[in-house]
Amino acid sequence: LKSGATLTNFPDNTPAFFVSKTDGDQTVNDSSATKVTFNNEIYDTANAFSSSTFTVPSAGKYSISTGVTSYDGGGSLKRQIVYIYVNGSGVSQVNNDFGERYVYQMYSFQTVNLSLSASDTVEIYALNDTNDSSTSVVVSNASKYETWVQGFKIIE
Repeated sequence: LKSGATLTNFPDNTPAFFVSKTDGDQTVNDSSATKVTFNNEIYDTANAFSSSTFTVPSAGKYSISTGVTSYDGGGSLKRQIVYIYVNGSGVSQVNNDFGERYVYQMYSFQTVNLSLSASDTVEIYALNDTNDSSTSVVVSNASKYETWVQGFKIIE
């Protein structure tokens, strides 16, 4: 743009939200999909994120992204699956599977674009699988984003 020129009448990418987990590590049972809890709202333009659930305020296409860090203190973590659920059912997943190689920590990230209706609900679930059937945790961190979810309505 030339100096002094402005752009007007552009729609916003709203509603939009970004939340993270800062309230302590969340224990999950072995090989059991567990709803990830989020407590730290960085922004939520429509006040549509509550109780770890995004409730769609207006129909349209949405971009949803999540990153989840899992940890097992015994170093027996072998698989992590992170799901995006809509209305209680998985619609997208990412799977890190190390087979017979066990690790202390895994991180999974995914983005998916979805056509959503008003009042649809979006939640994040994680499944951690350990070699010794022990519990593990979804990591919380107050100083950096290790477990988070964000979304926004796509301008059409």
